[in-house]
Amino acid sequence: MLPRVISILLGAALFGSAFVWEPRGSPAFVHDLVAGLLVVAIAVAAMAWPRVRYANTAISFWLFFSTYLFNRMPHFYWTVGVGTLLFISSLAAGQSRRLDDGLWPTARASHS
Repeated sequence: MLPRVISILLGAALFGSAFVWEPRGSPAFVHDLVAGLLVVAIAVAAMAWPRVRYANTAISFWLFFSTYLFNRMPHFYWTVGVGTLLFISSLAAGQSRRLDDGLWPTARASHS
């Protein structure tokens, strides 16, 4: 669950950074706004359906490679960093437990 929470925080940071660093209405502003919302929505959905996390892996690739579309170095460094961290957390999420599995691992009785 921790990787999904990290993905939510990264999406929220990307969303918030659009308002702080980018001029309103610029392509970089819209890019960060939409990407941040998508990352948060996908991370929340992945708590119920774990395979949805692969969509965040795809968005991390988009964040990494789309930075070449914008000619602003602060935007470049920020989105490459967020894209890299999102890639790591989206793949690490496959190793974490689902929300309904509970906090502590328990032995489950097999129903055979």
